[in-house]
Amino acid sequence: MRLFIAEKPAVANDIVKALGGNFTRHDGWFESDNAIVT
Repeated sequence: MRLFIAEKPAVANDIVKALGGNFTRHDGWFESDNAIVT
């Protein structure tokens, strides 16, 4: 599991797009099988 912490929501969105895969959006964070972006 990898954790990515972004300073701004727009940066978190960009990280999710760059990582690809199937992310689920939660209140303030994204989760996939092997990564969390907040």
